[in-house]
Amino acid sequence: WNKNITAALASIQEALKLYNDHTDVLILAAELAALSGQNINGLTASDFASAVLEKQPDNARALAVLAKDAAKKKDWQKAYDAVSSLGRLQSLSSEHTLLYVQICLALKKNREARELLEQIYSPDTADERVRQWYIRLLIAEGKKNEAASLIEFLIPKSSGKMKSILYYERSRLAADDSLELADLRSSLTSNPRNEEALYDL
Repeated sequence: WNKNITAALASIQEALKLYNDHTDVLILAAELAALSGQNINGLTASDFASAVLEKQPDNARALAVLAKDAAKKKDWQKAYDAVSSLGRLQSLSSEHTLLYVQICLALKKNREARELLEQIYSPDTADERVRQWYIRLLIAEGKKNEAASLIEFLIPKSSGKMKSILYYERSRLAADDSLELADLRSSLTSNPRNEEALYDL
């Protein structure tokens, strides 16, 4: 809560010494390893989540960690198995739905991605992340003109971070390198911390 990850990691390492077989300790270790991007006592977030799932195969928190960690490592099938199991257990949060969409698109399961997005996407009320993944869905479906039209409609109404996202997505539709570079530069002008734009540039 205080965003003191260093202290949290020290605390969980102490807890693991005392209660290394306790499910609550293992799941907290999994979540902290995923949050910090660090191993704890030499184990990854997936290691801790898997240990929990051996005891409790339907542990939603462990499945969420496993899906997120596998997606970060681009182990898409493992991520898909975990997040689909999570979806069968409970209603997914917006964050987990978007993670599910990302995984489906990586595996070219576009129809499933659309079914998921349609549950949370509204043209008038969707937040920035939902809009971004809707545009990515349109691109994955080959609906590039529809994606481009939506981007052009949204750019004048957007500012800052969202505008950066839109320019980045438009760069992926560019017909030539000069247009792509121009959009990537515009993306970084709107948000210099846009990692995807920096990487593509």
